[in-house]
Amino acid sequence: MGKFTPGTKVKTTDSYYQKFGRRVIGEVTDTDPFKSDDLTVVRWDYQEGRIIKDHQGTEVLMMTEDLEVAYQ
Repeated sequence: MGKFTPGTKVKTTDSYYQKFGRRVIGEVTDTDPFKSDDLTVVRWDYQEGRIIKDHQGTEVLMMTEDLEVAYQ
């Protein structure tokens, strides 16, 4: 079911930040209806840069390639 297991804290990559001007930190949820390695559902806990207020605290479907583990 994807690269990240539910509960994993993730953040967007530097290339995502360069492309969209936004950094997101959140938690992977287990509600991915697609069960795809290419897609990951993340609850957005924190944003910096060009924030999207409506996405704060919600689950957002993201490209897995745009994510990395936030805390080792």
